[in-house]
Amino acid sequence: MALLAKGTWAVVMDEERAIVLENTGTVDQPYLSEVERIAAEPLAAYSDRPGRMHDVGKEQRSAMEQPDLDRIAGERLAARLVGHLKEMAGTRALVIAASPQMLGAVRAELDRQDALVGPAKLNLLCTLPKTLTGMPVAKLPPILQHALDAV
Repeated sequence: MALLAKGTWAVVMDEERAIVLENTGTVDQPYLSEVERIAAEPLAAYSDRPGRMHDVGKEQRSAMEQPDLDRIAGERLAARLVGHLKEMAGTRALVIAASPQMLGAVRAELDRQDALVGPAKLNLLCTLPKTLTGMPVAKLPPILQHALDAV
């Protein structure tokens, strides 16, 4: 059973932003204070309608799918966040709460950047597949502690 100890960082994120919080309270009465906010970089739309490509047959063309700009922005945000955490978090305990899609992008980045192995690895306690960015910060400690209890 892990605890939301003093100095533990909690990252609450969605496709648009990541909020890094630190427990400045005690184990019994955690108090999360904001350390930093990281916003996703806006992406410009590529065109008004999907492109076309030539097919094998005579005068045949197929439509191409529009890029998913929200997914691309979320993946870029996950890459920036993991790189930033590698620099700033050090050996602090870390809890990440994000939507399942964003959590998948974060896990892929953690593997790609080798953030969980080696001498400078992140101390990831748990991940919570839940979008909590719209909740007040005062209501987050019990939710995060419940997730840590399940570990």
